[in-house]
Amino acid sequence: MKFFTIAKWEFTQRVKSKWFIFSLVFPLIIIGISFLPAVLMQKNVEVKTFALIDQTGWAGDSLMAAFSKKYVRDDNRPQYEWIPLAGQNMASPKAAADSMLARNVIDGYILIPADILKQRKAEYYGESVGNFNDQMRLSQTLSNIVARREMALHNLDPALIENLTRDVNLATFEVRGGKTQEGNELMAFAGPYFFVFILFMAIFMTSQILMRSVLEERQNRLVELLVSSAGSNHLMSGKILGIGAMGLLQVVIYLVVAQVTATYFGVDLITVGGILGFLFYFIPGYLLYASFYAAVGSLFTSEQEAQQAIGVISLVGVFPILFIPFAMTNPGSVLVQILSYIPPITPFFMILRMHLGVVPFWEYGLSFALLVGFTYLTMRIAGKLFNTVILMYGKRPSIPEIVRWIRA
Repeated sequence: MKFFTIAKWEFTQRVKSKWFIFSLVFPLIIIGISFLPAVLMQKNVEVKTFALIDQTGWAGDSLMAAFSKKYVRDDNRPQYEWIPLAGQNMASPKAAADSMLARNVIDGYILIPADILKQRKAEYYGESVGNFNDQMRLSQTLSNIVARREMALHNLDPALIENLTRDVNLATFEVRGGKTQEGNELMAFAGPYFFVFILFMAIFMTSQILMRSVLEERQNRLVELLVSSAGSNHLMSGKILGIGAMGLLQVVIYLVVAQVTATYFGVDLITVGGILGFLFYFIPGYLLYASFYAAVGSLFTSEQEAQQAIGVISLVGVFPILFIPFAMTNPGSVLVQILSYIPPITPFFMILRMHLGVVPFWEYGLSFALLVGFTYLTMRIAGKLFNTVILMYGKRPSIPEIVRWIRA
């Protein structure tokens, strides 16, 4: 059939384009931006040197010992090196520390006052105080040292107190379909974001390409030749099918890259059920938005005008992403269920709920039926508009005219 020929041409041309090659690299860029800094922080931790002014006579040694034991690089070198100053023969240890800091001999210094038990206050000096990680470690370690000192002064056993106040580790398990498995908090948090984001990218990026394709062919009058040889219905169907196939290929590549990355970090991100559920809603969701974008592309002759008109539709797709935090904490709420049955956002919310807990089969059936029905109606309307205005030039149709064509 003619629309298959058009679909094949659209698919091959898009796959061969530089834009598609960039789209293959794009997930790697996103993953790099997201995970590379954390990996570099773990693998290449910078060794820092701090000076220590201890006016207590007991806290400084405990602080250095705790840091040497707890914070060690992969090569077994300590992350922090210490230069104690209080016990040396010098007029002012603080003046010496300031001089060392000015000459970049040290990264900073800590002053532990003699009355730290009473005031519960220490001082940190550095050229920059923006490294919250170092400051948090110093604060927590000093707090533990001071607490243990207080216990000893009151004849309390620090080891016993520490044992009595230990946190309880809460093991989590997921129970689905009568099967129990150990829960994965990282996957439970990141999974919904990942799949909704991939769905958003796949639908809206491919739909944007479809709209630009229609606009370009209208601007250079190529659409006249295509319609005369294939017909407007075949042209629209072929474009939607071909560009949709390209979008599906992109999704597969994104998922493969994501799974390889997740495996490296020991996370089971993708399952057979998750893939089937994704495709279950991706296909009608893409057809729905592709119809919107194809219709808009046929109504305008410039991309600037089309982008202004399509802005509202794009906001509809952003809404579920903004709503993820609420849905994650209230997956069974009536509001989330209602939003799942509104066709333009059904794919996003159902995939979100799918990864947050068990969804009854009747909800899958009802939401899918509503989505397919609305998609069919939208495609019919888009087809009417496409057939009517694809060869019209020189005058932008008014809203009453558009309504009249839809009703015809």
